[in-house]
Amino acid sequence: MIRTFTKPLCFHLDTSGPLTWNGSTVPDMILGNLGSLPGCGSKIFISATSPYHRGLLQSFTGEYDLIQHQYCSFKLAVTLVHELTHAAVYAATTDAVDKYQYFLGPQGKTTEMGFELEAWLFGGVYPEQMFESDPPNYYQYAETGKFSRLTSMITVNEYPCPLSLAGYASTGIPQVVKFECFRSTALFWNTSFLHIHQMFHDRFWKEIVPSHGRRALFFDRQTGLQCKLGPLNLLVPLDQYAVQILEIPDGFDVDRRGLIRRQVAEKKDEWSVFCDNLADKLTAELQKMG
Repeated sequence: MIRTFTKPLCFHLDTSGPLTWNGSTVPDMILGNLGSLPGCGSKIFISATSPYHRGLLQSFTGEYDLIQHQYCSFKLAVTLVHELTHAAVYAATTDAVDKYQYFLGPQGKTTEMGFELEAWLFGGVYPEQMFESDPPNYYQYAETGKFSRLTSMITVNEYPCPLSLAGYASTGIPQVVKFECFRSTALFWNTSFLHIHQMFHDRFWKEIVPSHGRRALFFDRQTGLQCKLGPLNLLVPLDQYAVQILEIPDGFDVDRRGLIRRQVAEKKDEWSVFCDNLADKLTAELQKMG
């Protein structure tokens, strides 16, 4: 699928109509011959009423809001790459036209190829805003003390996400997940806006990405929260008695509130280090003495 991006893709992009989703892609047999590719072209619809499109326009209204501007630009770019992934799948195979979604290779976790590529790019997660803030919002400019108009915490979702599965099921086109990859709870990681901010600098793409590859795009995961879907499809953090059912990734601990933190290696005090070294020396001397 990734190799398909190296070949000319035939697609029609439409941003004129409202959509329930931020974007959508459908196969279009009329778009013509794709040369060496066996599939067909696509029509890609990007919602003109999505919160990211509105936020991008709002960031230029009144006083410029860099955080809102860059995050909404980033999310629109991710949405377009997500939909281009579907276009690449439609172009690379004839099966997807009839089946819409399907597992792609042994590494595939779900049948949603757009999220598959997002997770591949960003290190097993995909960016999403799930937690709304009360005024004055989450993000503040240190220079002026003013708050950004971005109203939600920037988070990334562990992939696959059961809330996404529920959303697709409601559309009548369910997203299927492999049994061994299924999660019963959603895991959201808090992440820094600065990781996204660096992507708007030439140095990131000219120096950092060539040096580190796609790992430069990976979001750092330090603290997270596991949630379930409650009444009215609202997110409900797991209560303190649900710790035993939490699906904790390797290298992390969880407290009784369900807050997940990366494990920190225990640091020994100087006396403990001295005693350990002395014990090692005595052991070595005893071994020499037989």
